[in-house]
Amino acid sequence: MTIPVDAQEHAISDWSLGDKIQGVSFLKKSSSLRLVIDTASISASIAALIVVIHTDKPGMMRVKLNRAGNIFVRVNNALFDLSEYTEGRALVAFSIYRRGSIWRFRAIGESFNTGLEALYSRYTIDRTDTP
Repeated sequence: MTIPVDAQEHAISDWSLGDKIQGVSFLKKSSSLRLVIDTASISASIAALIVVIHTDKPGMMRVKLNRAGNIFVRVNNALFDLSEYTEGRALVAFSIYRRGSIWRFRAIGESFNTGLEALYSRYTIDRTDTP
């Protein structure tokens, strides 16, 4: 899941869970998921994209991320092993954020035991929009 946020790290007001974000796409390749970001296409109202890995799915048993297998993030030639952050059900893996006209990458690795509920509060996401 990718959350578009403003400068105060609140979800963009016209964005709802499940909405597509212009310039952001996911490509499934065998057992991996690839996130492709075209920074030139991202709206000026978006200060950062928060990338979340989670196991919360409607109607599914809630399990911790460490049961999902190895979790890695590759950015260009850098590889980040997120295995040590998989004790919870949701993980803020990284963000892509603007500094002036330049986009930057920040590894975060913050795990949430309560899953997406904690993220909804943190980024002020309306729960009534939950898919």
